[in-house]
Amino acid sequence: MRVEDVAREAGVSTPLVYYYFDGRHQLLTEAFRHANDSLLNAEPVDESGDGRTQIVRYLLSEIEGDEQNTTTWAFWSELAASAVFDESLRKPINDAYESWVDRVSLMIEAGQRDGSVDPALEPRATAETLTALMDGIGSRFMLGGLEDERAERLARAAIAKVLGDHRRPDAAGGA
Repeated sequence: MRVEDVAREAGVSTPLVYYYFDGRHQLLTEAFRHANDSLLNAEPVDESGDGRTQIVRYLLSEIEGDEQNTTTWAFWSELAASAVFDESLRKPINDAYESWVDRVSLMIEAGQRDGSVDPALEPRATAETLTALMDGIGSRFMLGGLEDERAERLARAAIAKVLGDHRRPDAAGGA
């Protein structure tokens, strides 16, 4: 990504972009933060079903092949690749991962309360495992290495393994 290309796409002069941003790094960081915040705030959370069902539904939404998801994955991948070589870009990426893990942790806790998720699981560690799995499956899916149905089957199987087969007899719904 070049600042000149961003200015041209925005229909403004390159100096104007530099007026608001110190350079490419700050522009990338702020663009990433904005995109991540927009994504987290725009995603309606379907609260129907038990906690386990909500976790599965939410995580599977990460590998839908719609235009918005594809664009988001491309942006994440671009920034993550840059962060490998530019340590200053790592904080916004890690902050975004933390937001994702926090959201999944809360869903796991809800599932533990309603009996659909094993209460012995540590929510944060489980959320970190699930998001790492979905990150890998999602990357392969977006690169065309996994077809839609196979990606979903692998994701469902991984989620089921991580969450275990714990359900109270009175727990509602299922994944």
